[in-house]
Amino acid sequence: MARQWMSTVVMALILALGIGVMVQAADIPQELVDAACAEGTIVFYSGMGLDITMNYVEAFRDAYPCLRTEVVRQTSHQIHQRFLTEQRAGQHLTDVIMHVNAGIFFGELVRGGYIMEYDHGSDQHYPESLKVSNYAYPLFMYLSGPMYNVFLVTPEEKALLETWEGITDPVWRGRAAVSVPSAGGSSYSPNYMFLRTHREQFGPEYIAKLAAQEPQLYTSTIPAHQNVVSGEVHVFFWGNSPNVGNFIAQGAPVAMTFPSPTPAIPAVAGIAATAPHPNAAKLFMRWAFSEPGQRAALEAFSSAVAYEPLKDEPPPAFAQMEGGWKAPEELLVVDWDDFDQYLETVIQEWNEIFGYSE
Repeated sequence: MARQWMSTVVMALILALGIGVMVQAADIPQELVDAACAEGTIVFYSGMGLDITMNYVEAFRDAYPCLRTEVVRQTSHQIHQRFLTEQRAGQHLTDVIMHVNAGIFFGELVRGGYIMEYDHGSDQHYPESLKVSNYAYPLFMYLSGPMYNVFLVTPEEKALLETWEGITDPVWRGRAAVSVPSAGGSSYSPNYMFLRTHREQFGPEYIAKLAAQEPQLYTSTIPAHQNVVSGEVHVFFWGNSPNVGNFIAQGAPVAMTFPSPTPAIPAVAGIAATAPHPNAAKLFMRWAFSEPGQRAALEAFSSAVAYEPLKDEPPPAFAQMEGGWKAPEELLVVDWDDFDQYLETVIQEWNEIFGYSE
């Protein structure tokens, strides 16, 4: 309570004097801050996890306590449908929408005119493949790669996990886990790479080698991550960085590698074209995609960011990881329309090779 009171007093002084450390650091016009504070509220629709959403929203609220923040959280599909239904019904309730599908979901929103075009001033710092310029940008990335229990994997075995070829080594037979590609996101993206974008390098023969190791199959990444922590399995080939980072922060004996190319699913954000609090939404975009907002993202989401000046900087949780943080050398470049178009094709081929029925 004392902290909130002090933050409010500090913001009042900042507004009264027309200056501010956070405003200057993020290069945000004072008139935008004033207009946003006059609106007093910002509403977020999030398809990301509740905890990580709230962590980030709290960081924004700490920077601008003049704004009351409201969060509606559902799965990406649910929040997408809810937003579309409300827009088509003329119910304009959302200021900022955030979720983890940069392809068909956000593409549909941009093409339909449901996302506001807005230059937040940092476009040049984000790679083309992870943004829709002037509409949607990555708050952070879900990086896919092997997660392992540091007590159950030897240094020699850990070295195998540095490359995608290494996860097919027979040493992992009976010790590994994979989640099926229909689990989506970080489960689908590496298999999309193996069977679509890098098919000549990997292809069906590669997937067959994985299947021959008889890994435990999961329909969700959550229990797979948890079972590496418990030691039920030694390695989960499709670990995702936010979950692994959270476990490391909690003191779990786990670590993660990022073979090249590293699949990266961006968690994107954009402003609703009919935002009821447009200035507050613009303030969020200016802050979120500047250096202060991206530093907050490193901590809140326990994962890497795409913001060029910080792309090699470790999330605080990963700084504690055994062996230290080694940033991905190369991210998988994805055409997001193609990514969505081949979803069923990749799932069907993978299921046939593994002999798996949905």
